[in-house]
Amino acid sequence: WRTGVHHQFELGYFELVRSSSTTLENDFQYGDEFYPAGTVVDSQVDYSSLRFAYTFFLMRDGQKELGVVAGVHLSDLAVNIRADTVDRVARSRSSTPLPVFGLNGALFFGDRTTLRARIHLFRTDFDQTEGSLNYAALDLERLFGSRTRVGIGYNFYGTRLRSRDESLDGSLDIRHHGPVLFMTIGF
Repeated sequence: WRTGVHHQFELGYFELVRSSSTTLENDFQYGDEFYPAGTVVDSQVDYSSLRFAYTFFLMRDGQKELGVVAGVHLSDLAVNIRADTVDRVARSRSSTPLPVFGLNGALFFGDRTTLRARIHLFRTDFDQTEGSLNYAALDLERLFGSRTRVGIGYNFYGTRLRSRDESLDGSLDIRHHGPVLFMTIGF
């Protein structure tokens, strides 16, 4: 949503759900549940991120625009683990807002075609935890009529979290990237 020449607000949503089954090679403790080696474990991970960003355009004319971005990604992670040896499902859920900074840019080819790029970044190194959140998009869009845009692009979304605490040997790596097809209707 653009307000004036220099201001833009952006809202986006991303969700990734994965499930798998594996036989444990080592003993595994998750929350209050203990799973011995050789146990078949079914897991499901549901990760989502709600993105809100504000862009202030430093430069904007008929050929190009470049803006700085400040925003927040509200990330939610839910993990469910089930095994036949345990009567209940072990569940974990966490939610955290992550501040992001970045750049938005575009090149205009006439009045109807736009090549747009966005990048949002977050880094942390606090106590025993190190992590990052990266979002990048490259889109080519075409205006049809006075309010409808159709485009094709490529998006990348990645989150990484690692612990340096020896008692917590774990990490989280989520990567999603691929082509997108979209339509935008202006008002």
